[in-house]
Amino acid sequence: MKKISLLSSLLLLTSICVHGSEQQHTFQQRTTCVSSNINCWPTQEEWHELNNLVNGNLVSVVPPGKACYSGKDFNKNTCRTYQKGFLSDLHRESYIGTMQNINWETCGEEGGCLLNSLFPSLPQFFGKCSQGALPRYALNSTSEQEIATVIGFAQRHGIAFNIKNSGHDFLGRSTSPDSITIWTHPLQKIEFHTSFQPQDCQDVPPQKAFTFGGGVKWFDAYRAADEHNVTVVGGAQAGVGVAGGWLGGGGHSMLTPAFGLGVDHVLQYKVILASGELVTVNKCHYPDLFWALRGGGGGTFGVVTEVTMRVHPKINLQAIGVELFITVPGAQKLLMLEFARHSERWAEEGWGGYFYYYGTGIKFLYGNPLLSKEEAEISMKPFLDFVNSKPWTYLKKRIETGTSDGFYEFFINIMHPNAEMVGYGARIASRLIPRSHFATNETIEQLIDKFIEGTKLTRPGSFFVPTQILATTSLREQDKDGETSVQPLFRSSVWHVIYTGGWIQGMPEFIKRRTSIKVSQAADPIRDITPNGGAYFNEADILEPKWRQSFWGDDNYDRLVIIKQKYDPNNFFNCWKCIGWDESMAIKDKKYRCYQY
Repeated sequence: MKKISLLSSLLLLTSICVHGSEQQHTFQQRTTCVSSNINCWPTQEEWHELNNLVNGNLVSVVPPGKACYSGKDFNKNTCRTYQKGFLSDLHRESYIGTMQNINWETCGEEGGCLLNSLFPSLPQFFGKCSQGALPRYALNSTSEQEIATVIGFAQRHGIAFNIKNSGHDFLGRSTSPDSITIWTHPLQKIEFHTSFQPQDCQDVPPQKAFTFGGGVKWFDAYRAADEHNVTVVGGAQAGVGVAGGWLGGGGHSMLTPAFGLGVDHVLQYKVILASGELVTVNKCHYPDLFWALRGGGGGTFGVVTEVTMRVHPKINLQAIGVELFITVPGAQKLLMLEFARHSERWAEEGWGGYFYYYGTGIKFLYGNPLLSKEEAEISMKPFLDFVNSKPWTYLKKRIETGTSDGFYEFFINIMHPNAEMVGYGARIASRLIPRSHFATNETIEQLIDKFIEGTKLTRPGSFFVPTQILATTSLREQDKDGETSVQPLFRSSVWHVIYTGGWIQGMPEFIKRRTSIKVSQAADPIRDITPNGGAYFNEADILEPKWRQSFWGDDNYDRLVIIKQKYDPNNFFNCWKCIGWDESMAIKDKKYRCYQY
């Protein structure tokens, strides 16, 4: 049987229903050099010379799992350390050659050096180990000059280029085969400002802020904020980088309904451009680039070496967790309908959080920094009354409420222990659900029917992962002056729905391909009822149809392209479905040859 690749599906999808700005803005195509081409690939002497120029900080990337495979690189102690942390996002982000999801370490059927996702301690003596989709070299340095040197080298030799922070990228933008990577992990600066004013911005009042280096993760940022009795708006995973793709795509958070997106808090960046120039970017310096960086996508306009973000006072967070195992047919839909009826009101009140739909049950965790304990109880009472009125429906029911003294306490004790799984293959598809779908009982029922229809496609053959509804949109905090380049629908949506499928190492290739295609199709029912709708750039389908409109909206996309052409005219910083990408690159550019599923 002929294999169905995602690339063939991509070309089919993009040849249909393409209109408007979907056909515009073609960049000059680069020719990417691969290691098998001796006519363009640098010699060992040239790599050695580059290493000297960057003071020995050029690293040959070796898959960390190689220490667990038989051969000359087998190392019992190194392997054991890697095995112990294989399923930890904090551990995985500490390696240059590890992504959070294993499918981005592989290249089609070239399987990388993976461990078993369920039992990482299992021996791999008879497995095959290869470079997969990992880069050949990476820069492990804190020097901005050395970063600029590597950028210049990659451009001269036509080598594919990546920027890797923590590897939390569902669309595989942190790595590519036969490439060179800037690993921002060493950039660990954390500085608290009691009175920060962006450079040369005299009209901006000084305020409390943090400056974070390009490699700082949210675990450390939250801890630093707690030490200074302030709150930062950040990601849900401890190992996610502050200044990487999370922020570049907008940066949603449990605190977003109350305080806005991550990019709403940015005061200033330091960025290395394709020219190698280090620039300070704020509303007064490079204002067009400042707008683009706040939502236009990571890995697109330059290497962010640091970011400064305003903060909020320390909060008391009212929290609720609900877990239900449902035994009665049809009860799942009734519960979803009731949940949806309250969702818009909750968003307006500042509730944010995460809802997980398992087919046989639900689990959700919500928090609110704006309400008192009494107000939070009143807010949640109608929904909890509904749940408690049907005790015969649930085999297991757990409802917990509480108040956390600061976000860090809540994150460490509640969110971090329940973080999403890593160390397995994952494909996702998503959709933003506008508030108009929560207007009447009829529109709510239509939404829930379509939502459930999609979930039926993601379960068969997939490693068991829930469908998610994220209450992390910015319904209260509007961007009325258009100061950010985030998809505007993020400001008028109540839900961010994510369909997920997964697999573990060793699953047959046909299951991986089928899972990937089914996940993409799972979002079609809610795409159908949200025409001209949107999806979140950081958590989206790699086959997202009409992706320019979905990720940014036509007006934002057109403006972003103009800025991209100004600061990166040769499209050096390019990544899958980022600004400057087009469908022909999926076939012609060897950087993308691993996007098979």
